[in-house]
Amino acid sequence: MVSQGYDEASVISSHCTGVQTRVQELAPNALYVHCYAHVLNLVLVNSLRRVSLASEFFVLLEALYVLMSSSNIHVLFMKRQQQSNPYKQPLELQKLSDTRVCRYAAVNAICRTFDSILLTVEEAADLSNFLQWK
Repeated sequence: MVSQGYDEASVISSHCTGVQTRVQELAPNALYVHCYAHVLNLVLVNSLRRVSLASEFFVLLEALYVLMSSSNIHVLFMKRQQQSNPYKQPLELQKLSDTRVCRYAAVNAICRTFDSILLTVEEAADLSNFLQWK
C-alpha cells in the first residue's frame, strides 16, 4: 500500500483508533492524505446558504424533489418521461445532501427532465382542480 485518503469522518481519519491508524500499523510507509474535496464541498454548501437567491433555489429544488417523489405524482412523472423519450431510462430526481457532492446531480436531473416535470405538474394541478370541484 502506497497511500491512504479519507474524508473527515472520525471513525476513518482519527489518529487514535480510526482506520488511518490501523492501516498505518500494517503499512507504516502508507502516507495519509486528507481528502480536501469533502471539505471544499462543505465550504461551498455553507457559502451558498449565505446567498439568499442560491439558498432559495436549493430550497425550491428540495421542495420539487419532495413533490415529484410522492407516490401518485412520481408515477405520473415516470410516465411523462417514458412518453417523451421511450428509448431512454427515466431519470429520478436527486435528494439534496450536505455530506456528498450531489447538488450538481440534482440540478442536472432537473435540467434533463424539465419538460417532463412541467407536464407532470400541470397534469397534477389539473387533476387536483378536477377532484376538488367534483
